[in-house]
Amino acid sequence: MFLLTDRRPLAIGALFVAELAVLALSYQLLAQFECRGTNAFELCRFLRSMVVRALAVFAAMVVLVWARPEPFARFLAGARASAGPHAAMLLHLAGIALLMAPLAVFGGDGLTASFGTAAVLWIAGGLA
Repeated sequence: MFLLTDRRPLAIGALFVAELAVLALSYQLLAQFECRGTNAFELCRFLRSMVVRALAVFAAMVVLVWARPEPFARFLAGARASAGPHAAMLLHLAGIALLMAPLAVFGGDGLTASFGTAAVLWIAGGLA
């Protein structure tokens, strides 16, 4: 089985969980804002639930890889053969930076007033 010989999927999974934990803890501990105080209540509620949604998608992916390892093994083989892993890594790091930028720029207390700008940065970071 490829998971026992290739540590890359485990490293990617661990990195995903670590990044998600850092983002969630940063915004839970350092940011103080209520969705009712923003001008986009529904968008705020949707974005607040993204951590749980991401964990659910990750769990589903783990079950799929466990149940059908062959397609994932072919995906990993194709990923190894492709050129330019550095560009993907840079795009990923840019996405993480965009996700953390609102907290750094507006501070924990300024997110309610600047929610529109922060939401654009969060969405762009999530897409990157």
